[in-house]
Amino acid sequence: MKIKHIILAFLCVSFLGWGSSAFAMTQLEKEALIQSIISQIAVLQIQLNQQLAQQNGTAWCYNFNTNLSLGTSGNDAAALNKALSRQGLTTSYPSSYFTSATRTGVIAFQEKYASDILLPLGLLRGTGIAGLATRAKLNTIYGCENSQASSSITIIYPNAGQMMHIGDTARIAWSTTGLTALDNLAVMVYMSNQPYLNVKTLADSIPATQGYIDWTITEDTLPSTSYPTNLRVRIEDRQKNISVSSVDFIINSSTNNTSSISLVTPNGGETLYVSDTYHITWNTVGLSPSDMATITIYRSADPYSNIKTIESSVSATRGYYDWVITSDNLPSTGYPLNLRMKIAVSSKNISDLSASDFTVNATNSGLANISLISPDGGQTLYVGDTYRIQWTSSNLTSSDTVNLSVFNPANPFSNIKTITNFVAAGQGYYDWTISKDGLPSTSFPVALRIKIDVADKNISDSSTSDFTVNSSGNSGPASITVAYPNGGQIFTIGTSIPRITWSTLGFTYYDTVSITAHLFSDPYLNVGQITDSIPATQGYFDWIISEDTVPAVDTPLYILIESPDRNVSDKSNTSFKVRPRPLPEE
Repeated sequence: MKIKHIILAFLCVSFLGWGSSAFAMTQLEKEALIQSIISQIAVLQIQLNQQLAQQNGTAWCYNFNTNLSLGTSGNDAAALNKALSRQGLTTSYPSSYFTSATRTGVIAFQEKYASDILLPLGLLRGTGIAGLATRAKLNTIYGCENSQASSSITIIYPNAGQMMHIGDTARIAWSTTGLTALDNLAVMVYMSNQPYLNVKTLADSIPATQGYIDWTITEDTLPSTSYPTNLRVRIEDRQKNISVSSVDFIINSSTNNTSSISLVTPNGGETLYVSDTYHITWNTVGLSPSDMATITIYRSADPYSNIKTIESSVSATRGYYDWVITSDNLPSTGYPLNLRMKIAVSSKNISDLSASDFTVNATNSGLANISLISPDGGQTLYVGDTYRIQWTSSNLTSSDTVNLSVFNPANPFSNIKTITNFVAAGQGYYDWTISKDGLPSTSFPVALRIKIDVADKNISDSSTSDFTVNSSGNSGPASITVAYPNGGQIFTIGTSIPRITWSTLGFTYYDTVSITAHLFSDPYLNVGQITDSIPATQGYFDWIISEDTVPAVDTPLYILIESPDRNVSDKSNTSFKVRPRPLPEE
């Protein structure tokens, strides 16, 4: 074989070429040279395997070594289209362009192999970008390897210069190829400038397929306490003699000396009304309770004229201020007003602004209103399920009650079934236990809609489109759907006990799920364990919020409910927040 001869010749030339100067090289330089030679041999080996595949008429193969996204073109894009076509997915094959059809195919591929691509990253939906994890799976299926299956480890987090602090809990995450739960990994951290000095072992025997460990960062687990220190993670399978290292990340002391303030809401797009009370929120870093913040608003069209001060002295670390909107504290009364907000800590010379305009209108009409949130169409429910019906209301009193009914949209005025009467409108939810007797029809599957009304106010709302109820026997592929909190909520440590709710499909009484809280911006840092085992079909858990169960306060979070045994999970669609525990009254 011609390429085999090339590889042999390359080895000879390489080792003879640098042998005379080897004694003048440092150990790190030697290792770098060896790695370079190994990489070049791997390239030649790939070419050999491709040639063998062509000569022997075996299956097509390709190695995906470059991230691919919409607009990419060339051989890599052509190979991607071919791979997706072989999977029976939407693609632009035989085109050499990454088109919108290719993106659709990539999303389908990622969701088809979600356990290998999406779940280790904390994702539930495909991204449409063929990145590191997607390419690893493509190479597992189509890579040009020899007849012996190769094994590899890919570090997912930390992987991009993250800044961490003493006291943080970071989730070190990885993916593997060709390894099983019987393979054990060691996880270590070391200084990038002194890789062999004072290496710290974080875990010595972790199942390779577990995919993560939670590292509580303490000085005892660090190779150095000279802050800031640049570190790397190394993960090894010592039995199979494979290892991988991350890029540098940074560990700082527990005190972050950089001060900053970030306005969270309003940040653009909101519509407010005169007489509303609006909850302004912000985040801070490196500030103390004695640092005072000033909140002002201005017209985006005329930012230097008639600036109005909402609050001149509020503790920066409080993180919120309830703004009662009046005509007197607005820059103009020419409604609707396009405004922006500024929050500043003058003593630290730091500030932040709304990213875009929000709108203030004249006083709301004051008309009572009710809006059904769920079920709003598209859901699939089963007889025997307990489903949480949810709604919002405005300008109703504590004495106002709602009626809930269910009807068949094909015959909306016949055989309407009452679910319940006289539920407090302000409660916002009702747990509906679905029975055959409570349905307008038992010709399963039956398409239905919910109606909610406040009779004495002559207002109502209905599901926008049909949802489906099937007969008892919740079966089929297992799935979890988070119902609450699903974005936009604000809770408080020590005073809020929200009921986390979800629905399941294909689970039994014996199946369990775990519930965790994650930072929306960094899902592997400071994971909050809410419960590690609860019956999946229970469908709810009353969360007593404490400092131990939240990753951070006044920061966008999401709930993740997952079943490792069924390899399925779901998370909040958008973020919610948890406020710190209120200070005791003096």
